[in-house]
Amino acid sequence: MTPRDLLLKNLEPKVISFFNSHGFRFSSGKLEFNRTIGPIKQTVVICLSKCNKENDCTFWSVWNVSSKDYAKWHEEQWGIRPANNALGGASDWNITEWKRGPDKHFQLLGKPEDADEMSEFLACVARAGFPYLDRISSWAGAAEELVAKKWMFDRAADFLLIAGEHTRAKEVLLEGVRNFTVDLRHDNFNELPCIEQRLQRYFDDYII
Repeated sequence: MTPRDLLLKNLEPKVISFFNSHGFRFSSGKLEFNRTIGPIKQTVVICLSKCNKENDCTFWSVWNVSSKDYAKWHEEQWGIRPANNALGGASDWNITEWKRGPDKHFQLLGKPEDADEMSEFLACVARAGFPYLDRISSWAGAAEELVAKKWMFDRAADFLLIAGEHTRAKEVLLEGVRNFTVDLRHDNFNELPCIEQRLQRYFDDYII
C-alpha cells in the first residue's frame, strides 16, 4: 500500500470523524482539515516524509490560524497587504504538551500496531493541538504567543491594536526595541524598523 493510501486508511475510522465532530472538514487531496470560526480560519495539515515507501508511512502535522481581516486592516493602515494573513502556526512538535518531538514522528506500517499510533495522535490532537488553535485564534491570544516566542513584535502589536488593546500594544513594541537594542538579539527579519514605524505612528510620545 502506498504511504498516502496507508495514511488515508488509518484516518478514516476515527480521526476524520473526530475532527468533523469539532467542525472541521477534511480535504483528502490536500491532506488537511479546515474550520472557519467567524473571520478566523484554522488549518491542520498532515505532512508525509519524503523517505516514505511501500507500507511505511511517517507523518506529522502542522497547525495554522489565519484571517483575511488582518490583510484588510494592514492595507487600510499602511497601503500594502502583509506578506501573509497568518495569526500564528507551528509544527506539532513545537506545540506545548505535544507528546512527541521532531525526532519521533508517527509511523504506520500496515500492522495492527497502527491503531495505537493513531490513538496517540488523536490524544495529542485533543490535549495539545486543539488548545493551541484556541490560544492563537483571538487577536490578543495570537499576539501573546508571538511575544512569548520573542519574534514578530510588529505583527503582535498589530493584533493588539485590532483588539483595541493600545497600552499592551505599546508595551510589546517597546519590548521589541529592547530585544534588539539592549539585549542585542540578532534582528534576522529586520523587525526593528517596522517596530519603530508603529511606535511613531500610533504613540505620539515615542521618540527615537
